[in-house]
Amino acid sequence: MEARVFDLAAAGRTNASIAATLAISIKTVESHLSSLYRKLSVRSRAELGAEHARRNPRELGVDLGGAGTETEGKP
Repeated sequence: MEARVFDLAAAGRTNASIAATLAISIKTVESHLSSLYRKLSVRSRAELGAEHARRNPRELGVDLGGAGTETEGKP
């Protein structure tokens, strides 16, 4: 779930929009974002987006939960 929050936040979605899309509370989105900020050592949504552009979410040790990050031909 955290990886999906990462993807959506990096794409510019608001916390409320992420919560609605994933059917979770805004507080849960905020919790996932806090965890991501800490893991990535970022302090802003802009920095989060930059990190997303250069990292594979699998490196964070988070559950992808069908986030659609698989590439063709790779498991």
